[in-house]
Amino acid sequence: MQTYASRSLDRDAVSPLAKRNSLPFCDLYVDLHPPSVLIADDDPNVAPLVVAALKPYHIHTEAVTDGADALSRLREHTYNLVVLDLEMTGIHGFDVLRALREIPRHERVPVLILTADGSHEALARSFGHGADEFVKKPFDISELGLRAFRLIRPFRH
Repeated sequence: MQTYASRSLDRDAVSPLAKRNSLPFCDLYVDLHPPSVLIADDDPNVAPLVVAALKPYHIHTEAVTDGADALSRLREHTYNLVVLDLEMTGIHGFDVLRALREIPRHERVPVLILTADGSHEALARSFGHGADEFVKKPFDISELGLRAFRLIRPFRH
């Protein structure tokens, strides 16, 4: 007599590749080590909004208020994403981005530019310096969260 479980196993044995395209139930590395994001923006009202945008995705965030602090954190830690304002006091966002790309362990870290400067020049320079995404302030919190999450965990077929 064949039970339901053994019939199911037999069917899987006949076509073992049938379920290969299904996504895993959980990603243990991500579950044990949540992604981390560095937010660099000199406006103290922006970081809490970015944190709120990332909250549904269970992402660890750290915030700094100037370019020098951002570079210091980047020398000490590795992040899965950097959210970077362009017009910061002290070191400009483009200089932070350029320095970030020169650090070997950060050369491929995704960077999302979050800026009030929505000019075509700022957009072109951002991508020219190696940014991966560009969002103009003011921004939609849900959209920002989704764009950031897609940079951290790229869409998979």
